[in-house]
Amino acid sequence: MKIKAYVCGTAGELVQGSIGGKDFLLTAPVNIGNTVEIALNEKLEIPEDRPKIKRLVEIFYSKFSVKHKFTIKVTRNLPEGRGMGSSTADLAGSLAGMLKLSGIRINRGEFLKILTQVEPTDGSFLPGISLVDHRRGSFWYRIAAAKNYKIFWIDTGKAVDTIAFNRREDLKELNRLKEPKVRQALKMVFWGLKTDNSYLFGEGITIDAFAHQLILPKEELFWVYRVGKGLGAVGVNVAHSGSGIGLWFHNSWSREKEEILRKKFSSYTCRVLTLVDGGITLEVQDA
Repeated sequence: MKIKAYVCGTAGELVQGSIGGKDFLLTAPVNIGNTVEIALNEKLEIPEDRPKIKRLVEIFYSKFSVKHKFTIKVTRNLPEGRGMGSSTADLAGSLAGMLKLSGIRINRGEFLKILTQVEPTDGSFLPGISLVDHRRGSFWYRIAAAKNYKIFWIDTGKAVDTIAFNRREDLKELNRLKEPKVRQALKMVFWGLKTDNSYLFGEGITIDAFAHQLILPKEELFWVYRVGKGLGAVGVNVAHSGSGIGLWFHNSWSREKEEILRKKFSSYTCRVLTLVDGGITLEVQDA
């Protein structure tokens, strides 16, 4: 038996920071992701260029004391180090497949805690749009279902090491300094999602994006924001530990706008994405 697990990626995060010393992010799952194939095997086979999956497998064996071995293969559609949740998709797909093949059932909270033992997570495997402790996995809450948003995603081309970023010695203090803006942003995005109010949503993600300039500045952000507002974008968001910037459109996207934006940002890698509900899709196949 073989398991094929699909996990969606992300367009950065809607909001990320800390409030009262508690780290969190609000997920932004999108309609592109990675596929992981997991099968039982006589020996353990993991791609050599996936050390995070190797670490996950070590944690899995230690926690569940299983004896059988796995072959794990990853098909990647998400770029690495760009803030689109590539590592989270790899890890969540691998863990879901190993659990299924081992006949082990755990809840989402336990699943989350296992992944955060490897690295901070993007939470794209959680249902809907979720608020999550991405560093320790101590909590998660489903906030709302995905609304009708298109995202013009711009990769500025500067890869970021997620683990190194989250180990920065100044990160805790910088998060404290931007906390008032993060509180404001979270409240606006929360109610924007709950009531499908695109103005609140757009203002909230924009406040958060500019507040994060204190931690990981993107020189293109204001330029992207101005261009997007001129075309009717409700707001702009960022990958908080990656290189991406997203322009968000609510019920106003068109092919004409895409053409204008692609010409304007022709020196960057760009994608058109759709906000979707997060989660994992498992397909059981005969080996």
